[in-house]
Amino acid sequence: MAPLLEARAVKVHFPSQGSALRHGGAVVRAVDGADLELRRGEIVALVGESGSGKTTLARALLRLIEPTAGEVLFRGRDLSTFSGRELRRQRRHFQMIFQDPFASLNPRHRVGRILAEPIIVHRLASRAELPQRVSELLSQVELPDSAAQRLPHEFSGGQRQRIGIARALATNPEIVIADEPVSALDISVRAQILNLLADLRNQLGLAMLFIGHDLALIERTADRIAVMYLGRIVEIGERGRLFSQPAHPYTTALLSAIPTLDPGQRRRRISLLGEPGNAAAPPPGCPFHPRCPIARDRCSWQRPPLAANSQQHPNHRVACHFPGELELEAPKR
Repeated sequence: MAPLLEARAVKVHFPSQGSALRHGGAVVRAVDGADLELRRGEIVALVGESGSGKTTLARALLRLIEPTAGEVLFRGRDLSTFSGRELRRQRRHFQMIFQDPFASLNPRHRVGRILAEPIIVHRLASRAELPQRVSELLSQVELPDSAAQRLPHEFSGGQRQRIGIARALATNPEIVIADEPVSALDISVRAQILNLLADLRNQLGLAMLFIGHDLALIERTADRIAVMYLGRIVEIGERGRLFSQPAHPYTTALLSAIPTLDPGQRRRRISLLGEPGNAAAPPPGCPFHPRCPIARDRCSWQRPPLAANSQQHPNHRVACHFPGELELEAPKR
Protein backbone atom coordinates (compact mmCIF):
# COMPACT_ATOMS: atom_id res chain seq x y z
CA MET A 1 0.00 0.00 0.00
CA ALA A 2 1.41 3.40 -0.99
CA PRO A 3 1.97 5.81 1.93
CA LEU A 4 -0.66 8.48 2.45
CA LEU A 5 1.93 10.81 3.99
CA GLU A 6 5.68 10.41 3.62
CA ALA A 7 8.72 12.30 4.87
CA ARG A 8 11.93 11.87 2.90
CA ALA A 9 15.16 13.11 4.47
CA VAL A 10 13.32 16.03 6.07
CA LYS A 11 15.45 18.63 7.81
CA VAL A 12 14.30 21.57 9.88
CA HIS A 13 17.12 23.87 11.00
CA PHE A 14 16.68 27.03 13.03
CA PRO A 15 19.24 29.80 13.47
CA SER A 16 20.86 29.70 16.87
CA GLN A 17 20.82 32.82 18.99
CA GLY A 18 22.62 35.68 17.29
CA SER A 19 23.01 33.96 13.91
CA ALA A 20 21.06 33.62 10.67
CA LEU A 21 20.64 30.70 8.31
CA ARG A 22 21.04 32.81 5.19
CA HIS A 23 24.45 34.03 6.36
CA GLY A 24 25.70 30.53 7.13
CA GLY A 25 25.56 31.05 10.89
CA ALA A 26 25.27 28.36 13.55
CA VAL A 27 22.06 26.37 13.45
CA VAL A 28 19.94 24.17 15.68
CA ARG A 29 19.28 20.92 13.80
CA ALA A 30 15.84 20.25 15.27
CA VAL A 31 15.11 17.65 12.56
CA ASP A 32 18.14 16.37 10.73
CA GLY A 33 17.17 13.99 7.95
CA ALA A 34 14.04 12.18 9.16
CA ASP A 35 12.28 9.49 7.11
CA LEU A 36 8.75 8.42 8.00
CA GLU A 37 5.69 6.89 6.32
CA LEU A 38 2.06 6.95 7.37
CA ARG A 39 -0.37 4.62 5.63
CA ARG A 40 -4.13 4.88 5.39
CA GLY A 41 -5.93 3.59 8.49
CA GLU A 42 -2.88 2.99 10.69
CA ILE A 43 -1.61 4.56 13.90
CA VAL A 44 2.11 5.30 14.00
CA ALA A 45 3.56 6.38 17.33
CA LEU A 46 6.52 8.77 17.31
CA VAL A 47 8.49 8.52 20.56
CA GLY A 48 11.65 9.99 22.01
CA GLU A 49 13.01 12.26 24.71
CA SER A 50 11.99 15.89 25.02
CA GLY A 51 13.91 17.92 22.46
CA SER A 52 14.36 15.03 20.04
CA GLY A 53 12.41 16.87 17.32
CA LYS A 54 9.05 15.05 17.43
CA THR A 55 6.76 18.10 17.43
CA THR A 56 8.94 19.98 14.94
CA LEU A 57 8.74 17.04 12.52
CA ALA A 58 4.96 16.86 12.98
CA ARG A 59 4.57 20.56 12.17
CA ALA A 60 6.79 20.17 9.11
CA LEU A 61 4.62 17.27 7.93
CA LEU A 62 1.59 19.59 7.98
CA ARG A 63 3.60 22.48 6.51
CA LEU A 64 2.91 24.57 9.57
CA ILE A 65 6.63 25.24 9.36
CA GLU A 66 8.71 24.94 6.19
CA PRO A 67 11.34 22.19 6.02
CA THR A 68 14.89 23.36 5.40
CA ALA A 69 15.47 20.37 3.10
CA GLY A 70 13.85 17.11 2.08
CA GLU A 71 10.35 16.30 0.86
CA VAL A 72 6.94 15.81 2.46
CA LEU A 73 4.60 13.90 0.15
CA PHE A 74 0.82 13.75 0.53
CA ARG A 75 -0.74 11.17 -1.80
CA GLY A 76 2.55 11.16 -3.69
CA ARG A 77 2.71 14.93 -4.22
CA ASP A 78 5.31 17.17 -2.62
CA LEU A 79 3.50 19.63 -0.33
CA SER A 80 6.05 22.32 -1.16
CA THR A 81 4.67 22.43 -4.72
CA PHE A 82 1.17 23.38 -3.54
CA SER A 83 0.23 27.02 -4.09
CA GLY A 84 -1.30 28.99 -1.23
CA ARG A 85 -4.85 28.45 -2.48
CA GLU A 86 -4.32 24.76 -3.19
CA LEU A 87 -2.62 24.23 0.16
CA ARG A 88 -5.63 25.75 1.93
CA ARG A 89 -7.91 23.34 0.07
CA GLN A 90 -5.73 20.39 1.01
CA ARG A 91 -5.47 21.34 4.70
CA ARG A 92 -8.92 19.91 5.39
CA HIS A 93 -7.40 16.45 4.81
CA PHE A 94 -4.82 16.72 7.62
CA GLN A 95 -5.56 18.08 11.06
CA MET A 96 -3.82 18.31 14.42
CA ILE A 97 -4.78 17.63 18.04
CA PHE A 98 -2.65 19.79 20.29
CA GLN A 99 -0.97 18.84 23.54
CA ASP A 100 -2.52 21.42 25.87
CA PRO A 101 -6.34 21.38 25.86
CA PHE A 102 -6.37 24.49 28.04
CA ALA A 103 -4.39 26.63 25.55
CA SER A 104 -5.65 25.26 22.22
CA LEU A 105 -9.30 26.41 22.53
CA ASN A 106 -10.36 30.07 22.23
CA PRO A 107 -11.69 30.95 25.72
CA ARG A 108 -14.06 33.60 24.28
CA HIS A 109 -15.87 31.28 21.87
CA ARG A 110 -18.57 28.80 22.71
CA VAL A 111 -17.93 25.20 21.74
CA GLY A 112 -20.48 25.29 18.94
CA ARG A 113 -18.61 28.15 17.27
CA ILE A 114 -15.24 26.43 17.79
CA LEU A 115 -16.48 23.32 15.99
CA ALA A 116 -18.34 25.23 13.27
CA GLU A 117 -15.42 27.46 12.29
CA PRO A 118 -13.38 24.90 10.29
CA ILE A 119 -16.57 23.72 8.58
CA ILE A 120 -17.33 27.29 7.51
CA VAL A 121 -13.74 28.01 6.41
CA HIS A 122 -13.67 24.94 4.16
CA ARG A 123 -17.30 25.37 3.04
CA LEU A 124 -18.28 21.84 4.02
CA ALA A 125 -21.86 22.61 5.07
CA SER A 126 -24.47 25.32 4.72
CA ARG A 127 -25.46 27.56 7.62
CA ALA A 128 -28.66 25.57 8.02
CA GLU A 129 -26.71 22.31 8.27
CA LEU A 130 -24.19 23.55 10.83
CA PRO A 131 -26.15 22.75 14.03
CA GLN A 132 -26.68 19.15 12.93
CA ARG A 133 -23.00 18.75 12.00
CA VAL A 134 -21.88 20.20 15.37
CA SER A 135 -24.24 17.79 17.12
CA GLU A 136 -22.73 14.86 15.20
CA LEU A 137 -19.20 15.90 16.15
CA LEU A 138 -20.09 16.15 19.84
CA SER A 139 -21.71 12.73 19.67
CA GLN A 140 -18.56 11.25 18.10
CA VAL A 141 -16.49 12.35 21.09
CA GLU A 142 -19.21 11.35 23.58
CA LEU A 143 -20.28 14.84 24.69
CA PRO A 144 -23.92 16.03 24.94
CA ASP A 145 -25.52 18.50 22.53
CA SER A 146 -25.72 21.03 25.37
CA ALA A 147 -21.91 21.35 25.28
CA ALA A 148 -22.26 23.51 22.15
CA GLN A 149 -23.64 26.39 24.23
CA ARG A 150 -20.87 26.37 26.83
CA LEU A 151 -17.44 28.01 27.04
CA PRO A 152 -14.19 26.00 27.28
CA HIS A 153 -13.52 26.95 30.91
CA GLU A 154 -16.69 25.11 31.95
CA PHE A 155 -15.15 21.75 31.01
CA SER A 156 -12.57 19.48 32.59
CA GLY A 157 -9.22 18.82 30.90
CA GLY A 158 -10.39 15.52 29.46
CA GLN A 159 -13.58 17.10 28.12
CA ARG A 160 -11.60 19.94 26.55
CA GLN A 161 -9.40 17.44 24.78
CA ARG A 162 -12.54 15.73 23.45
CA ILE A 163 -13.57 19.12 22.05
CA GLY A 164 -10.12 19.45 20.46
CA ILE A 165 -10.57 16.02 18.89
CA ALA A 166 -14.03 16.96 17.61
CA ARG A 167 -12.58 20.12 16.04
CA ALA A 168 -9.92 18.03 14.28
CA LEU A 169 -12.66 15.76 12.89
CA ALA A 170 -14.81 18.65 11.67
CA THR A 171 -13.25 18.68 8.18
CA ASN A 172 -13.48 14.90 7.65
CA PRO A 173 -9.68 14.55 7.52
CA GLU A 174 -7.72 11.58 6.26
CA ILE A 175 -4.78 12.23 8.61
CA VAL A 176 -4.78 13.35 12.24
CA ILE A 177 -1.57 14.19 14.10
CA ALA A 178 -1.99 13.97 17.87
CA ASP A 179 0.82 15.83 19.65
CA GLU A 180 1.04 14.20 23.10
CA PRO A 181 -2.75 14.48 23.48
CA VAL A 182 -2.88 12.96 26.98
CA SER A 183 0.30 14.26 28.64
CA ALA A 184 -1.50 17.27 30.17
CA LEU A 185 -4.38 15.15 31.49
CA ASP A 186 -4.95 13.34 34.77
CA ILE A 187 -3.84 9.74 34.59
CA SER A 188 -7.42 8.63 35.30
CA VAL A 189 -8.69 10.01 31.96
CA ARG A 190 -5.71 9.20 29.73
CA ALA A 191 -6.96 5.72 28.90
CA GLN A 192 -10.40 7.12 28.01
CA ILE A 193 -8.92 9.53 25.46
CA LEU A 194 -6.66 6.87 23.97
CA ASN A 195 -9.59 4.46 23.64
CA LEU A 196 -11.62 7.20 21.98
CA LEU A 197 -8.86 7.87 19.43
CA ALA A 198 -8.55 4.15 18.67
CA ASP A 199 -12.33 3.85 18.22
CA LEU A 200 -12.40 6.86 15.89
CA ARG A 201 -9.58 5.40 13.83
CA ASN A 202 -11.60 2.20 13.39
CA GLN A 203 -14.87 3.99 12.64
CA LEU A 204 -13.51 6.60 10.23
CA GLY A 205 -10.48 4.86 8.73
CA LEU A 206 -8.17 7.66 9.84
CA ALA A 207 -4.40 7.59 9.61
CA MET A 208 -2.91 8.88 12.87
CA LEU A 209 0.53 10.00 13.92
CA PHE A 210 0.59 9.79 17.71
CA ILE A 211 3.42 11.69 19.40
CA GLY A 212 4.23 10.60 22.92
CA HIS A 213 6.81 9.46 25.42
CA ASP A 214 4.86 7.03 27.63
CA LEU A 215 5.75 3.70 26.04
CA ALA A 216 3.34 1.75 28.25
CA LEU A 217 0.42 3.74 26.82
CA ILE A 218 1.75 3.64 23.28
CA GLU A 219 2.02 -0.14 23.38
CA ARG A 220 -1.78 -0.30 23.61
CA THR A 221 -2.40 2.22 20.86
CA ALA A 222 0.01 2.04 17.92
CA ASP A 223 0.34 -0.31 14.95
CA ARG A 224 3.92 0.79 14.29
CA ILE A 225 6.39 2.74 16.40
CA ALA A 226 9.07 5.17 15.24
CA VAL A 227 11.81 6.08 17.72
CA MET A 228 13.41 9.51 17.32
CA TYR A 229 16.73 10.69 18.71
CA LEU A 230 18.40 14.05 18.09
CA GLY A 231 16.38 14.89 14.99
CA ARG A 232 16.49 11.46 13.29
CA ILE A 233 14.35 8.34 13.22
CA VAL A 234 16.68 5.66 14.61
CA GLU A 235 14.26 2.71 14.53
CA ILE A 236 10.82 2.00 13.15
CA GLY A 237 8.83 -1.22 13.09
CA GLU A 238 5.66 -3.05 14.04
CA ARG A 239 4.68 -2.62 17.67
CA GLY A 240 4.97 -6.25 18.80
CA ARG A 241 8.31 -6.84 17.13
CA LEU A 242 9.82 -3.57 18.36
CA PHE A 243 8.74 -4.20 21.95
CA SER A 244 9.96 -7.79 21.99
CA GLN A 245 13.10 -7.45 19.82
CA PRO A 246 14.37 -3.86 19.77
CA ALA A 247 17.35 -3.45 17.46
CA HIS A 248 18.67 0.01 18.36
CA PRO A 249 20.44 0.48 21.72
CA TYR A 250 18.43 3.63 22.41
CA THR A 251 15.14 1.80 21.90
CA THR A 252 16.37 -1.02 24.13
CA ALA A 253 17.26 1.46 26.89
CA LEU A 254 13.84 3.13 26.66
CA LEU A 255 12.03 -0.20 26.90
CA SER A 256 14.16 -1.33 29.85
CA ALA A 257 12.80 1.62 31.84
CA ILE A 258 9.13 0.58 31.52
CA PRO A 259 7.90 -0.56 34.94
CA THR A 260 6.37 -4.03 35.14
CA LEU A 261 2.84 -4.59 36.45
CA ASP A 262 3.97 -7.33 38.81
CA PRO A 263 5.98 -5.86 41.72
CA GLY A 264 7.64 -9.26 42.13
CA GLN A 265 9.19 -9.00 38.70
CA ARG A 266 12.17 -6.87 37.79
CA ARG A 267 14.22 -6.13 34.68
CA ARG A 268 17.77 -4.82 34.47
CA ARG A 269 17.50 -1.17 33.58
CA ILE A 270 20.00 0.05 31.00
CA SER A 271 21.52 3.34 32.14
CA LEU A 272 22.67 5.71 29.40
CA LEU A 273 25.86 7.71 29.69
CA GLY A 274 25.91 11.50 29.84
CA GLU A 275 23.20 13.92 28.80
CA PRO A 276 20.92 13.97 25.73
CA GLY A 277 22.67 15.31 22.64
CA ASN A 278 22.71 18.98 21.72
CA ALA A 279 20.91 19.76 18.45
CA ALA A 280 23.05 22.89 18.06
CA ALA A 281 26.23 20.82 18.15
CA PRO A 282 25.41 17.21 17.26
CA PRO A 283 28.26 14.71 17.52
CA PRO A 284 29.87 13.31 14.36
CA GLY A 285 29.00 9.83 13.22
CA CYS A 286 26.07 8.18 14.95
CA PRO A 287 24.30 10.86 17.01
CA PHE A 288 23.76 8.35 19.84
CA HIS A 289 27.34 7.07 20.13
CA PRO A 290 28.46 9.30 23.08
CA ARG A 291 25.77 7.64 25.25
CA CYS A 292 25.69 4.18 23.70
CA PRO A 293 26.75 1.17 25.86
CA ILE A 294 27.98 -0.77 22.78
CA ALA A 295 29.58 2.05 20.75
CA ARG A 296 32.80 1.32 18.88
CA ASP A 297 35.28 3.41 16.95
CA ARG A 298 33.26 3.23 13.72
CA CYS A 299 30.27 4.80 15.45
CA SER A 300 32.21 7.98 16.19
CA TRP A 301 32.82 8.89 12.56
CA GLN A 302 30.34 7.01 10.30
CA ARG A 303 26.67 7.91 10.44
CA PRO A 304 24.51 4.78 10.01
CA PRO A 305 21.58 4.99 7.57
CA LEU A 306 18.04 3.96 8.46
CA ALA A 307 17.91 0.59 6.73
CA ALA A 308 16.30 -2.83 6.95
CA ASN A 309 17.90 -5.15 9.49
CA SER A 310 18.59 -8.64 8.12
CA GLN A 311 17.68 -10.14 11.51
CA GLN A 312 14.28 -8.44 11.55
CA HIS A 313 11.23 -8.16 9.33
CA PRO A 314 11.91 -6.28 6.04
CA ASN A 315 9.64 -3.45 7.20
CA HIS A 316 11.64 -3.07 10.41
CA ARG A 317 14.38 -0.50 9.90
CA VAL A 318 17.13 0.67 12.22
CA ALA A 319 19.97 3.20 12.06
CA CYS A 320 22.73 1.31 13.86
CA HIS A 321 26.00 -0.33 12.83
CA PHE A 322 25.49 -3.15 15.36
CA PRO A 323 21.73 -3.72 15.56
CA GLY A 324 20.39 -6.12 18.16
CA GLU A 325 23.64 -6.50 20.09
CA LEU A 326 22.23 -4.81 23.19
CA GLU A 327 19.52 -7.24 24.27
CA LEU A 328 16.41 -6.49 26.30
CA GLU A 329 16.11 -8.80 29.28
CA ALA A 330 12.76 -10.38 30.08
CA PRO A 331 11.39 -9.47 33.54
CA LYS A 332 12.67 -11.79 36.27
CA ARG A 333 11.39 -12.69 39.72
